[in-house]
Amino acid sequence: MIGTVLAGRYEIIELIGTGGMADVYKAKCMLLNREVAIKVLKKEFSNDEDFIKRFNIESQAAAGLSHTNIVSVHDVGTENDIHYIVMELVDGITLKKYLSAHAPLEWHEAVAFATQIASALHNAHRNGVVHRDIKPQNILVTKDNVLKVTDFGIARAVSSYTMKVDDNAMGTAHYCSPEQARGGFTDERSDIYSLGIVMYEMLTGKLPFESDNSISVAIKHMQEDAVKPSEIIDSIPAELEKVVLKAMEKNPNDRFQTASELFIELNYVLQTQKFDKKKNEPVIADVKIKEEKNKGKNKKNDSDSEDKRAVVAAIISSFVIVFVISLIAVGSFFPNILPWNNRESGITETPDLVGLSFEKAVETYSNIEFEKQEEFSIEYDEGIIIEQSPEAGENIEAPFKMR
Repeated sequence: MIGTVLAGRYEIIELIGTGGMADVYKAKCMLLNREVAIKVLKKEFSNDEDFIKRFNIESQAAAGLSHTNIVSVHDVGTENDIHYIVMELVDGITLKKYLSAHAPLEWHEAVAFATQIASALHNAHRNGVVHRDIKPQNILVTKDNVLKVTDFGIARAVSSYTMKVDDNAMGTAHYCSPEQARGGFTDERSDIYSLGIVMYEMLTGKLPFESDNSISVAIKHMQEDAVKPSEIIDSIPAELEKVVLKAMEKNPNDRFQTASELFIELNYVLQTQKFDKKKNEPVIADVKIKEEKNKGKNKKNDSDSEDKRAVVAAIISSFVIVFVISLIAVGSFFPNILPWNNRESGITETPDLVGLSFEKAVETYSNIEFEKQEEFSIEYDEGIIIEQSPEAGENIEAPFKMR
């Protein structure tokens, strides 16, 4: 393959990796004058319709994903029975190699890594893709400690929340979920289980289930309980251990149901624990929950989950706040004040606020009294309005309210 030019633009330079289905080459895109990675299906599978179908599904699924923590796919193609995917060339090493040199990681570093993986999974899952092979070998670590999930070799685009696995349970044995091990139904929660195993390994430097063969390991995933991480590394915070063990629950219904739920819990742990590097142990942080701003109310939040959300909203800059806006047209009795009013009919046309920052909306429509409702999202920039009701352009008899 060295020296081969694909699609008249990708010159193969060297082999940089190999897997069960494909080889990965470093190549140069002569059109854009940049280096890329090209994943080429192995020749022994080029005449296998099942493998080609799976490879094409991978190409289409991965090409639809765009996220900082996912390796970008630039192009896909077939030429002279060569099936290939052109991807972003990442300057880094696998998380497996990183762990071989540094594990066990300090708990706060492990959490920082895990949140990046959870964010990548959230993006994939909301686009209908379940990775189904999350493991350190399929996660790259750049020199800046940015993690990128790669190798959607067995990922499947799904049109519903669940899907049926083929005859053989897929995924690497050490990281596969119990439902994968038994060849049953899998969904996004299988990826969450696998991430739980990865977190366990990052924190302890050990795998929770090991044996001489993959079948025995798979059985352990289904039947045995893992040794608690704190029994291996006693400096692991109790709250973090709870998160890891919940992600590793054998029953999918007992795990985090979405990657965003796991993301919230991990960030809560990261921000409510301080780390004493000298003593190499966690210290409980004094975190103040923001109270409701309304001076006439003094409501306390009795729910732990709501407390956690409040802490995350107040502290985490990477976790986004979005707004649903409630508007009261104070100028409805003075229709000439509002620029969108139909003066003759007395009908008010609601402005388009979606996409504006909250501050910009307040500044632009100074004659409107705004109220905001904060919600959690990891998809949008902080402070951006993503929803309004009534929708922009609707005609409403004044006075009116928007919520």
